[in-house]
Amino acid sequence: FIEPALEEREKRIIIPFVLGFSILFSSGVIYAYFVVMPLTVFFLSLIYLASGIRLIFSVEQFFSFIITGLVIVGLFFTFPLIVAILSYLDLLSPETLREKFSYIFFIVLALLAIVTSDPTPVSMIALSVPFLILYFLSYLLARKFSQHVT
Repeated sequence: FIEPALEEREKRIIIPFVLGFSILFSSGVIYAYFVVMPLTVFFLSLIYLASGIRLIFSVEQFFSFIITGLVIVGLFFTFPLIVAILSYLDLLSPETLREKFSYIFFIVLALLAIVTSDPTPVSMIALSVPFLILYFLSYLLARKFSQHVT
């Protein structure tokens, strides 16, 4: 519904952005729904059962937990798009991504350890593997957009 109001130059920028965001976010939600959240719920339940604690969630709390997890992972998957925008604006270079990989990966692992709900590293690993793929995709996009600027 916005397309008629956009000029041709704006369409060439906004339409790929919206399409890319939709695809990446949806991929993240699907990955979270089928991989991350089942693992998280399973291991949380296992830990509570093993420790003898009764796990009591209301339906509202459970759905809030799941929806929050889906949205966070969905946004996490949009990382390549953010890198592409920063590269297009010449704020981030592919060389920086290559040189700072170990630092960035360590920071992401630390954030994943904080953000993931279960005390086991399972969710963290389940998210770090796609992050490596997304990081490589980000690097390729940064190369493409940095060549576009020069």
